[in-house]
Amino acid sequence: MSTASEINRSDSISGAIADFAVAPVSREAFELARIRLLDAIGIALAARNTPQAQSAIAGATSFMGEGLCGSLDGVVGHSPYGAAFINSTLIHALDFDDTYPTGAIHTHPTVIPAALAISDMKGASLPDLIEATAVGAEVACWLGKAIGRDLQDRGFHTSAVLGSLAAVVAAARLLKLDREKIVDAIGLVGTVGAGTWQFEESWVKNWNVAVAAQSAIGAAIAASKGFKGPLQPIEGQYGLLATHLDAGRLADTSTLGDPWLSADISMKRYGCCHFLQSVVSCTLEAASSFRASDIEAVTIKLPSELAMRCVALPIEARKAPENSYRARFAGHWLVARGLVDGDVNLRTFDEVSLDGPLVDILDRINFQISDFASYPANWPAEMEVTAKDGTRRTFHNDGRASTFAKSNLHAVEDKFRQNIGYIGLNVTMAEQIFDVLERPDAGVAALWVALNTDTPPSFKVEE
Repeated sequence: MSTASEINRSDSISGAIADFAVAPVSREAFELARIRLLDAIGIALAARNTPQAQSAIAGATSFMGEGLCGSLDGVVGHSPYGAAFINSTLIHALDFDDTYPTGAIHTHPTVIPAALAISDMKGASLPDLIEATAVGAEVACWLGKAIGRDLQDRGFHTSAVLGSLAAVVAAARLLKLDREKIVDAIGLVGTVGAGTWQFEESWVKNWNVAVAAQSAIGAAIAASKGFKGPLQPIEGQYGLLATHLDAGRLADTSTLGDPWLSADISMKRYGCCHFLQSVVSCTLEAASSFRASDIEAVTIKLPSELAMRCVALPIEARKAPENSYRARFAGHWLVARGLVDGDVNLRTFDEVSLDGPLVDILDRINFQISDFASYPANWPAEMEVTAKDGTRRTFHNDGRASTFAKSNLHAVEDKFRQNIGYIGLNVTMAEQIFDVLERPDAGVAALWVALNTDTPPSFKVEE
């Protein structure tokens, strides 16, 4: 086993990530990150009243202490850990957050909460926050592309395990750590990366990403004070690759940032599992052609065994989800709901009881695995509908979701307005937040003001 003195930091994966962590951020990457931040805030606002969000708020308020940090529940005064717990849960609770399909990873619920907490502690500007989230999200995508899907196949929660490594990069950049301390921070968080896919009927996916963000905050702060971390938490003898995957090295680290992969992060159209995004699109197209009562059989083709496990198995749980959260992963129930209602939106999940029309069609819905050439870069689906009169039609969706490119800004803003409308917030809040995120002289504190008042916020960063 190599000792610390024998390891050349420049040859380690952590060293490559540390170099990238302090590199300049292009205007395009900055703009993508700003739009992703807007998306995350809107999702978090819509999730304020969910049971898991209320539980996280109560837990953080009661037991995680007071501090300088704001949270997307509209309260300022949390500890960094408490704010991260709340913000991660809020962003992930509706399963409406971003997805990098190739790496099967969400970046919103780990990178953004860690960056927000550190920004509050340092009194950072919004541009600094946005740059940090851009770099963190890119690290998440790079790691996700290299090993994310293999992690998930082994039963690990990719967004948590790799998300902590991405979040610590964002936190370290905001703390302005030097290269050596960034390597230490990556080493510290790399040894505690956790989160399995054993979520069943629980909220543990939200817990996993919150713990990842908290670990990143702790590791970055510890490293800033000189606490040493291992140099090879990913590729070392007992590092992530060996313990979680029985694997060797990653691809050439020179590919990090060349090109930036985060440009391909996609925005969800529906508040449910990413494997169901294309399924819902097929369902709504079918609903415009068939009345649910006229349908004899529905067969949906998914791109992998993992997709089946996520949304179609076990069958009884997918037909009759026990709560709103689990309905977001219930393929049979959601297809039936979409065919009956002709629409899927956040209110679709408010009531998950089985009514007559739903019960009537559930047993005629089947899922199966099929090969799709575009998977895993995209997550497509195909649906064949057979009517009682023998009519048969096939609906296909290629899984190409909207990205966060500036050309799609109007779609992100529309989603934001719909999210705050769902929770009953004043639509003027949307315009204030749009304005704050555009201001080059805004401090992060202005974001909390915009979330809590109809008075135009002060934008200047305090000296």
